[in-house]
Amino acid sequence: MKQHDRWVLVANASSARLFRLENMHKLTELEAFVHPESRLHEQDLVSSTPGREFASVGNRRHAYEPKTSQKDHEHALFAKTLSAHLEGARKNNYFQELYLVAAPSFLGILRDALNPAITSTVKKEINKDLVHLSTQEILEQICQ
Repeated sequence: MKQHDRWVLVANASSARLFRLENMHKLTELEAFVHPESRLHEQDLVSSTPGREFASVGNRRHAYEPKTSQKDHEHALFAKTLSAHLEGARKNNYFQELYLVAAPSFLGILRDALNPAITSTVKKEINKDLVHLSTQEILEQICQ
């Protein structure tokens, strides 16, 4: 891969597409990412019965409910995967500016996963799920 000035990441919690933006007139798709675990239902991601824990007093047990759902955990893992990929590309100077386009429910998770070096390259954020749109439709949203 050679150096590219502007990259565009279009993502939701289960898939993402990475583009090179050329002169604000053309998008070229570089890679696609899929995280099928994010599409599963919560019950398909965890065992059928919750874990058990002892009460702090006495011998009674009660069901343990995790503070974060497994689905949320999978979304965070996917965001970290994307962040790590971007960080490697940034270190190799493949881009200097990044446009983030992400579904509203995923944009915050993605932001949290990005390190400050990546965050400093973000030129524009678009809070929409555009993953399944055509390249031309994505370009139109970026250039608005």
